[in-house]
Amino acid sequence: MWRGGLVLGLLLPSLHTFSLEAFNRITVFNAVQDAAEARKSCGVDPVKISRAIDAFRVILDLYPDAGYCAYSWNEIGELYLLLKDWPHAIEAFRKVLMDFPRSDYSDDALNRVLQYCRQTEDWRGAVWAIERFVSSRPSHPMCDDLLMELSRIYERLGDLTRAIEALQRLATSYPDSEVAPRALYRLAWLYQRAGNFKGAIEAYDRIVNFYPFSDLADDAALASAGCLRKAGDLCSALARLQAFVQFFPGSEKVAQARREMMGLLRQGYRVPRQPVRVWIKPIFFGVPKRSLQGSGTAKELFERARRLRAEKALSQAISLYARVAQGFPGSDLRDNAQFSIGECYEELSLLAKQASLATTPERQAEVMDLFRRAVGKGKLEGLSSAEYLKAAIKAYRALVENFPGSELRDDALARIVHCYKELGEKRKELEAGLELISRFPWSRYVRQVVHKVEKVLEERGWPLRLASVLVRVFEPLAKLGPGCDLYDEAVYLAACGRMGMGDLKGARKLLRRLIRTWDDSPYLAYAQFLLARSYEVEGDLKKAAYEYAILLEDYPKSGLADDAQRGLRGDLPNLMSLMDCPAFVEAIGRTREYGADIIQRGQVVLVCPFLDSPLLRAYNFPEVLAQGWEEIRRVTGVDSTEPVVVALTAGASSHSDGPILLPFEVAVEPPKFEEAFSSMAERAASDESLLLLSKAIPSFPEAFGQFAGVLLRFNLVHETRDVIGGAQAAVVPFDSVREVHDTAYQALAKFIASGDWGLLTPEAVCGLLFGLVEAAGAYKENVIGWGPLPKIFALARSVPREVYEGDGEKALAAFAWCIKGAMGGKGATLLAKFGFKVDPELVRRIEAEIAARP
Repeated sequence: MWRGGLVLGLLLPSLHTFSLEAFNRITVFNAVQDAAEARKSCGVDPVKISRAIDAFRVILDLYPDAGYCAYSWNEIGELYLLLKDWPHAIEAFRKVLMDFPRSDYSDDALNRVLQYCRQTEDWRGAVWAIERFVSSRPSHPMCDDLLMELSRIYERLGDLTRAIEALQRLATSYPDSEVAPRALYRLAWLYQRAGNFKGAIEAYDRIVNFYPFSDLADDAALASAGCLRKAGDLCSALARLQAFVQFFPGSEKVAQARREMMGLLRQGYRVPRQPVRVWIKPIFFGVPKRSLQGSGTAKELFERARRLRAEKALSQAISLYARVAQGFPGSDLRDNAQFSIGECYEELSLLAKQASLATTPERQAEVMDLFRRAVGKGKLEGLSSAEYLKAAIKAYRALVENFPGSELRDDALARIVHCYKELGEKRKELEAGLELISRFPWSRYVRQVVHKVEKVLEERGWPLRLASVLVRVFEPLAKLGPGCDLYDEAVYLAACGRMGMGDLKGARKLLRRLIRTWDDSPYLAYAQFLLARSYEVEGDLKKAAYEYAILLEDYPKSGLADDAQRGLRGDLPNLMSLMDCPAFVEAIGRTREYGADIIQRGQVVLVCPFLDSPLLRAYNFPEVLAQGWEEIRRVTGVDSTEPVVVALTAGASSHSDGPILLPFEVAVEPPKFEEAFSSMAERAASDESLLLLSKAIPSFPEAFGQFAGVLLRFNLVHETRDVIGGAQAAVVPFDSVREVHDTAYQALAKFIASGDWGLLTPEAVCGLLFGLVEAAGAYKENVIGWGPLPKIFALARSVPREVYEGDGEKALAAFAWCIKGAMGGKGATLLAKFGFKVDPELVRRIEAEIAARP
């Protein structure tokens, strides 16, 4: 007992020193951990979400001074979003902005509030949110863009005074912002609109003086002269036009400025003798000119470099920028200086290119004088345009790698992408673009770079459907969350890429995220379908059926109801039998890198990327293709039990024994059914049993493909419009049939007029087919049928090969006999009408020879 009392006595001092404050911190920490765990595990269950909201409210009620309030309100807002309860969510986010504007969560809260205000057009609410954020966090990198948006909102509300104030605030407080020149230009435009030409000229002058290499500098300079003209000071306007030609010799607007000068001179106006205020002044950036000499601080060197750059002494400017970037480790201007080095090299490249492309001696002398001033004498002299671009890339790359905290790193990578584009190095342009997307997914350049990447891939024959490319391009964007404009598209495309790579679990994770977080996305039905399809591919038919049931219930009008019903029945392609088909094996090999979804309808097997599968299914593309093939078989009489394999791929042409290959451009809204029909019909008309037709007219199979494509597109898709459903109906107007008809007839008329078989193109032969069908009365307004073609195919199949083999004239006469048998009358006479010279006697001999055979 004594020992126990001794131990308790020894412990009491330590318990006493364990303060109530420390105990409360642990309690708060545990409460936060519990709330975070509830948030993480709630999923989309409304009951669990409500419990998570209550957990965060406990933190707000019991520990209001613990430092977790901003975090709690932000999480409450996000949880209400999961419940689709926007009013309560926005109330929580506004609480963050009102009470905790300087917290790390205020920018996320602002984005949510602005998103809601834009959707509901609550512009007053947007104004309050922006003003609150900018006044509380003026150093935040979003502030310049926010002030620009604020001015646009005030303009929308009709309050031009406050719109001008917002633009002035942006230009004054954030002079180094990329949007500052645009803000000044807009400010000048508003002044000009209000008749305040003096204020407009001052704003235009600030652009020219402070941002001489902005894209708007020459526009601003010319606009300032226009303001003087409108104000009636025509002599000063003339002086400015002269200065414009001197300061912007490479501008596209020089010709316009010269025309305006000549107009004023003809009217008798002259430049005043007294000096007229132009753009380069003794005071530069608020620093007296004499203070720009010597070495000095980083700021002084940077200003000297900017002055030299404005004067086109680019080589000297690069040297000073390099001193700032390398010699002042603690300066905030280092990254700006490094970026400016890259810009100077780009300007040198442009000048070198202009010098090489100058067409007149005067222009060449003018540009060369400017180029010599820019280069000076030294190691930069004598380099080519491409070498200057490579130097720019090196400078931008140094910024990306050596300035980890700089906000200009994404700008530098975007410039690298542009430089590689100018050099024509597509692969490196692609790699730099992908690097930008993966390293800086939040960058404002992402959307632009995504489009560039897509264009590069298309130019190189690497469509964006490559599964690995989809993942690499869009998965970084998917990590940004719903605040990103591309979020739903990025999540969906990244999921398609994951499915294409065989990562079904990763694909399902992305698809579920999209379905839960973006309730108005156009990709929701497609995402739900791919979610079910992923389980189907994996062999888990029970889970697939569950997801298909959700698809039927939640998206009954998506166009995927038929496929969902098939999924519920477990109607899957017979892969075991298909693996014995060489064309199917080849199709799988060609589409493997895109991710092959397999759809079997009747005798047709469609192999396409998972990215295109939901769209094609929604338009009943596989079903319509199967109907089209049955119609083609009926007309041509081709008897084939082998599957007809159709595959979407890139950069390949079909061969007779392989799959029918279609370009990815077929998978648009609505799909290009006619291209698939044409390829299938051409394949059928090339069958060995119909050899007579290609011997008589070599381009017959391709011509029949064109004719069958437009006929089936009009007839079959028109007949199945109710199956396709509502707003997605793909009915084609008869005008498109008439257009093909008229084009084919024009080509046939050229052949008839010349008699040159070199003009017997597939289009001309298609005109012949239209002529035969029209003669049989099967082509008229809003009606197109096969006419005599089924009988012609049947008779062509009956002609023994020995009758025409090796003799094109005999083959054409045998074709005439087929036409006679199908349409009556004289086949040779009918063919002669369409420009084909056939000997009637030869037709009679062939007819007798065929009749004599058993």
